[in-house]
Amino acid sequence: MTTNKIGLLILCLSFLMGCSEVFEPNLSEEKILIFSPSEGEIISNSEVQFNWSEVQDAINYHLQVAKPDFIGPHIMILDTLLTKTQFIDFLSEGEHTMRVRANQINNSSEYSFQSFSVNTTTSLQNIRPYIVYPNNNDTSKHASRIVNWYPVQSCEYYLLKTYENNSGSILRVDTLVTAINSDSLTLPTEGSFLVELTAHRDNLTSLPSNRILVLDNSAPIPSSLSIANSNDTLLTETINIQIVKDQNEISTVSDSIAINYLSSMISDTIVVQNRQSIQYRLKEEGEIKITIKSTDKAGNSSSWSLPNYYFYEK
Repeated sequence: MTTNKIGLLILCLSFLMGCSEVFEPNLSEEKILIFSPSEGEIISNSEVQFNWSEVQDAINYHLQVAKPDFIGPHIMILDTLLTKTQFIDFLSEGEHTMRVRANQINNSSEYSFQSFSVNTTTSLQNIRPYIVYPNNNDTSKHASRIVNWYPVQSCEYYLLKTYENNSGSILRVDTLVTAINSDSLTLPTEGSFLVELTAHRDNLTSLPSNRILVLDNSAPIPSSLSIANSNDTLLTETINIQIVKDQNEISTVSDSIAINYLSSMISDTIVVQNRQSIQYRLKEEGEIKITIKSTDKAGNSSSWSLPNYYFYEK
C-alpha cells in the first residue's frame, strides 16, 4: 500500500471516530423514573420485580442492588447490564436499595435510587396496592376506562369495586385472579365515581387504593372575544384579541380562534390554552370574520360562537 493510501486511510478512520464522538447522544441530563419497587415498599415475596422508564438512545441500563444501601458498608446483591427496562430477581429478606442508570458508549445518565425491603412474613393487611393508571380525578368524555395496577406479591385475587361517589352506593364489583393486573370499566352516566382496589389472600385484605373518575360529556359554554381599542374598523396590523370566559364555566382548558379573510377565503385557526389575550398579525386588508370555541378538560368542545366582523385597512 502506498504512503498516500495509508495516509488517506488514517484520515478516514480519524474522521469516523470523530463523528462517533460528535453524534453520540448525551444522556447526562436524562432522569430515570423507577416504577417498581416503589419507595419504602415492603415486599412479602422473595421474587422482586424491577421496572423503570425507558430512556431514548440508551444502549443498555446498569442495574445494581445493595444491602442495605450504597452509602456505608454494604453487600452488592445484584450488578448487571440490561437492554430492557424490567428485570426479576429473588432476594433475601432485609433492607435493600436499588439504583439504575442509562448508558451510551461514552456517557451515562445519573443513577436513580429506590429503597425497599423484603419481608415474607409481612401481613397483607399492611400493604396498599398501587394503581398506575388512571390518575386521581381523571376526567374524560369517554365512559370506557382501563384501570391498571402493579401486582401485589403473594395475594390470591383482587377486588375492584365501583361506587357512585356522592351516594356511596356500589355499582359494580369485579373479582380478578392474580395473573390479571388491569380491568375495563364502563361508567353508567355523567358524574363522579370512586374506584377501590384491594388485594386478598385467605381471610386477609390489603389496605384499599382509590381513584376518582369523572364522566363529563357536556359541551362547555364558549368563551367570547373582542379586539382591544377597536370598533368595526382595524387600523393597525397587529391586534390584541381578548378572550373572555363565561363566569359559570370553570372547566375550559383551551380556546380555538378562527380568523377568516372573506375577500380571499384565507383562514387561520389558533389554539390557546389558559390565556386571556393574544397578539395576532393580520395578513391582508378587507373584511374579517372572527369566531371562537372552547374545549374542556374532558375533551368536549362547544359550538363556534356567533361571528365578530371587522374591516382592516392600512
